[in-house]
Amino acid sequence: MKKSLRFLWQYYLYLCAKLYLKRTHPFVIVVAGSVGKTTTKDAIFAVLSRALYTKSVRSSSGNLNSDIGVPLSILNFHRAIPLSQIPASIFRAIARALFLKKTDLLILEYAIDHPGDMDYLCRLARPDIAVLTPIAEEHLEFLGDLETVYAEEEKLLTHLKPEGTGIIHHDKRLLQTFLPRRFTYGLTSEADLYIKAAEVKLTGTNLDTVILGQIISIRSPLLGFDHNLAVLAALATGFVLNTDLSLCIAALADYTPSPGRLRLIEGRSSTTIIDDSYNASPASMAAALKLLHQVAGTRRQVAILGTMRELGEYAESAHRNIGRILPKLTKVAVLIGPYRDIMKEEAIRAGLKEENIYIFEKPEQAKSAAKKLIKKGDFVLVKASRALHFEDIVKSLMKHPNRAHELLVH
Repeated sequence: MKKSLRFLWQYYLYLCAKLYLKRTHPFVIVVAGSVGKTTTKDAIFAVLSRALYTKSVRSSSGNLNSDIGVPLSILNFHRAIPLSQIPASIFRAIARALFLKKTDLLILEYAIDHPGDMDYLCRLARPDIAVLTPIAEEHLEFLGDLETVYAEEEKLLTHLKPEGTGIIHHDKRLLQTFLPRRFTYGLTSEADLYIKAAEVKLTGTNLDTVILGQIISIRSPLLGFDHNLAVLAALATGFVLNTDLSLCIAALADYTPSPGRLRLIEGRSSTTIIDDSYNASPASMAAALKLLHQVAGTRRQVAILGTMRELGEYAESAHRNIGRILPKLTKVAVLIGPYRDIMKEEAIRAGLKEENIYIFEKPEQAKSAAKKLIKKGDFVLVKASRALHFEDIVKSLMKHPNRAHELLVH
């Protein structure tokens, strides 16, 4: 019953969203890729809502990026609707399709986890601008291997409107895709827009970027090289749309990242928490650990890590790989979930002392232990796949837990 109701709701929302798009014809920007989609989408919205102040700009909320989430975003719903509330929402959906005010520019996020997902989403809303973030191992439980991930993500580019532009992370594989209009960004000087130098501080990152030979300095609230690829994608989007780059730069300086995405939070006993509890993949886990090591300086680093989900047959090797890099990037590791033992095994083999590794089956068991083992002045990274609710661990370590509703993922 639930499956059939979900299918009918999905199809109904698809039709309502199609009706709204046909009635209003917004300019559509779509963000896809494996790493940093939501941060990139939010940064693009921050830039364009400032630089295109004479136009109405709207962005999808949170992670409404699936076969049901995208039509909800198009219809300007701000959260998923539980199955129990579907009957009451049927009229609201069609009313928005018929009467919701026109948006000049609509920014959407597309997520895939099965073959064919990208085709479905692009049939719903075909992009005028397609932004592809870095591609890495994701949802391998359903997609099988990295080659299939690439093939599915690349479909976004093939669905571009004839006059559309692809803004892509500078990736040799992606560069093979034919695009009449292309703009690249990345960490290599071969890209149209790249980072020449960066100074990472606890308050953010000072970036010297180069855009088609011109040096532009940016003060970004995001931490580290990898995370600031979102800033590059946002600036690239503003450039492609021929906006005033000074307005884009000002918007990026004021931008605040969403909860659970490498946000610094004040912890108990003068500790600092890097809250990256929103999600986890092999690439993002490695990047977060590198950032922990980079910003902590001489302070003790503690990594509280959970499971990276939906990796299928690659799950064990992916968690082993994270275990291998732990000794270089943290002093203490708290490992939680079914892969804790193999991560510990690899970490010890790579040189992390066993007395500095703590393992737990479930997050609830780790909460009280983490409060005891964390010392004054520590730098603490908290990261795992979203479904594991590691924000509860973050809350238990916060200096001001009463601000959890404001600072943490809901």
